[in-house]
Amino acid sequence: MNLKAGCWIERVIIFFVILSISGLSLISCSRRPGSADDLVKKVINAYGGSEGINALARYRGSGFLKKLPIGKMVKNYPLDLFQDMYRYKECVAYVTKGDAVERWVWINDGEKILKWTNSDKKLNKPALENSLLQYRFPLILSWMQKSGVAGELIGNSGEGLYKLRFKDEENIIDVTVNGKGWLLNRIEVNRSTDSLIYAEEYSNYCKVEGIPIPNRVVRSVNGKPYSEAFVPVIKYGLALPDSVFMITAKDTLIEKAE
Repeated sequence: MNLKAGCWIERVIIFFVILSISGLSLISCSRRPGSADDLVKKVINAYGGSEGINALARYRGSGFLKKLPIGKMVKNYPLDLFQDMYRYKECVAYVTKGDAVERWVWINDGEKILKWTNSDKKLNKPALENSLLQYRFPLILSWMQKSGVAGELIGNSGEGLYKLRFKDEENIIDVTVNGKGWLLNRIEVNRSTDSLIYAEEYSNYCKVEGIPIPNRVVRSVNGKPYSEAFVPVIKYGLALPDSVFMITAKDTLIEKAE
């Protein structure tokens, strides 16, 4: 091979290398959300579209709740969750030596919050959380796809995290999304009247029946975590009867844990 031919081939190779790098760069940029609406669509699609979100909004789950702050004595409580769209029930029990000795129940029946506890001891569960159940995972997904409130793309951390901001008359809702899979990373609600902040962080995602679900949820108020929920067992598409969303004798009965 003569010198001229070698130089020509080298130039062609360099040209295609540059073209390939440019193409990868364009592909990479095309994957970034161009607008708030674009990011919302990516999130909705990541959870299986409307069908996946409807399944997420109707489930029964079980796991345990860890009372924080971390660093002090931590107690684990068995946790049962029931959800049918915007109706929500959470049952927490304190078990010692195999016996359930305390129990707490919170219910959002779509109109009001019902509470019950069998003791004066109260699990640290701020009232702000009860008033903002409609924004917690996965209800925020239903709200995002149905809400008439336009979102604003306000930031990119440079670490693949994107932030959406929604505003209504009472709240400012910031939704942080992980650009690697377009799954929810954090929801933060700022009550515009008194600046109380409620937040949930989601991690340890796994797929259940093809739908991504976070096994770990950390809740905090004013930047201070107060509980950590692990929900490894999830069942979707359950037809939950209305009787689930009321406090029953079984809820208030203290019995030996199975």
